[in-house]
Amino acid sequence: MKSFYSTLILLLCVSFSILYAQTPARLTVTIQSPKENDQPVLSVPVFWYILPESHTTLTQTAPGQFSAVLAVDRPRLVYLQFRGQWLKLYAEPGKSMAITIDGKAPAQPAQFAEPLARENTLLQQLGYTSYNMMPDPMVKRPSSLSGLHELAAQLNREKKQQLDRCRDSRQQDRFNWAFYHILEGEIRYKPVIDITNKGIFGIQGASVYDVSESVKNVFGDEVISDDRFIDSDMYFFSTIHMQLSQNIRCGADTNCYQKLTREIYNTTTDQEIQEKYSLFGQLFSKIHEADYFLTGATREKAMALLIHSFKDDFLYLRPAYDLYLKRNPQGKHQQLIEKDLAPFFAFEKKSPAASETRFTDTHTPVKTMADLLKAHKGKVVYVDFWGSWCGPCRQEMPHAAMLKEKMKGKPVDFLYIAYENGIDETHVKRWKSAIDKLKITGTHFLADHSFMEQLKKDKMEVGQFPTYALFDKQGKLIKFGASAPSDQALLQELEQAMK
Repeated sequence: MKSFYSTLILLLCVSFSILYAQTPARLTVTIQSPKENDQPVLSVPVFWYILPESHTTLTQTAPGQFSAVLAVDRPRLVYLQFRGQWLKLYAEPGKSMAITIDGKAPAQPAQFAEPLARENTLLQQLGYTSYNMMPDPMVKRPSSLSGLHELAAQLNREKKQQLDRCRDSRQQDRFNWAFYHILEGEIRYKPVIDITNKGIFGIQGASVYDVSESVKNVFGDEVISDDRFIDSDMYFFSTIHMQLSQNIRCGADTNCYQKLTREIYNTTTDQEIQEKYSLFGQLFSKIHEADYFLTGATREKAMALLIHSFKDDFLYLRPAYDLYLKRNPQGKHQQLIEKDLAPFFAFEKKSPAASETRFTDTHTPVKTMADLLKAHKGKVVYVDFWGSWCGPCRQEMPHAAMLKEKMKGKPVDFLYIAYENGIDETHVKRWKSAIDKLKITGTHFLADHSFMEQLKKDKMEVGQFPTYALFDKQGKLIKFGASAPSDQALLQELEQAMK
């Protein structure tokens, strides 16, 4: 009989364990005085909470009651969007969370229920729950260098006070180390986000080096790369403000900047750096800066974020991805970025026929758009005004390639007019190199200043890059400012033009 009861108790324990394991943690939101269109959204992001792929709309379970599964694999920050405001919350695996918001006064502090009430209440009391990571257009930058010094002193005082409170809470409330490190990271690196959002490098009468010296005074005692804080928003996003990393290191020392820049890019000439940046853009600079300044898991995450962010800019993706693999042979985010790069890998395998890429000789007498369009009579012409130096232009090229596949066999020509600030041998080489690497099929023309001025006279001023235009089969302008290749509306515009 004793054996029977022992077996029964064991089975009950196993059953309860299975039941508990199969009951996922949930986020429950109660809105007091709700509005009819209230629809909270949960974000459990890989990188950043505003990216839509991380969003889950909460299900309404009763008037003013909303719920969603809260699945996290480690102690971390998650985000709740309510009426346009993002709230930052602390979550742990297997622990449900309940939050109550006053619908009449949503800016008032939220109320949290256990478990995790103490952690989230402290996060809120210190000002991190509703902190906006994006620049606030209403926040004024300091008007003088002395104002910046005052701001720096204020930020340091606030940081010290909050760190003291964080340490006291750790001892008194016995928070676990994961929460403590997240909170400490928020406190230590919040001034980086604050001071960046102030637009401090635009202070009238202050040189970049004066400002940099103040930045160094604010952050000089902080370690730029520290994996303990990797799950802190403030820490992680301060690590990818690499210009600030240089400011922190060098302050007003101009020789330090020159030496540091050459070390980052492994070159002895500033001209080589400028040429590569001009051609490859931000991914080139940021991936090498992350590689130089960061280490460990922070570097791996930062590199993955950069590749994820620039996944449509094919020009430097291969070197960036190769550097990521070299530094992180078994990177945590490797599968994610390989999924991101699937279109790029497919693109790399394509080899367009030489006949699909045509160049209009720069030295031929082409003075107007009408001169260019003569060769395309009887075809609808989609014109792309771009430059090899233009990141948004390059990011549209993969979409343009897919568009051409859809338009194959139809009376549509693609004309690319590039502006490179010159038509000498150096600019021509850079232009053609970008066309080759991006595999841009179609007809290409490198415009000079006089051609761009003529466009202005013909009421086709290119105020920004990229700009798109659509011409009918007789060369008559249908639309200046046509939709981009990534915009589904372009298909309708082209179909209408072909009628």
